[in-house]
Amino acid sequence: DCGAGTIAAAAGASACTDCAAGTIAAAATSTACTDCAAGTIAADAASTVCTDCVAGTIAAAAGASACTDCAAGTIAAAAASTACTDCEAGYYADAEAMTVCSSCENYEDGEDRPYYYSVEDGAVTCDACACNNQKGTDTCAFATGICTCKELYNDARGIFDPDIDQRC
Repeated sequence: DCGAGTIAAAAGASACTDCAAGTIAAAATSTACTDCAAGTIAADAASTVCTDCVAGTIAAAAGASACTDCAAGTIAAAAASTACTDCEAGYYADAEAMTVCSSCENYEDGEDRPYYYSVEDGAVTCDACACNNQKGTDTCAFATGICTCKELYNDARGIFDPDIDQRC
């Protein structure tokens, strides 16, 4: 009998062959190596168990010997993932192997601009809204970049000023 992780080279043969990386032979009596399922790997030859890829990484196909990091702009939220998912519009992932997308509402680039957005799926960064720091601007939608304007403007003291009663 061959040990776990190996199989007989041929029926009745006394020589044993290691299962290749990406495959396993769980028992000493195994007669064939089995591919690890998508989302799992066997990094070394002669493996006896497949290991889940950690969150942020994937194994897209069966028989993988290594997990692949999700690219920036995409995530794998759970272990044993088989595909990376694009961050939705309004969210971003600025590094590889991310497990969660961040909201553009919380994006900061060191500039004094309060509003950011992304309209594309799979964003790596967020863009500054065109209405940033514009007089009368209330908010900018983080998934569209559309500015929302204040109905009426007030002066710096918060008092209504008819000279600035306009839409932005």
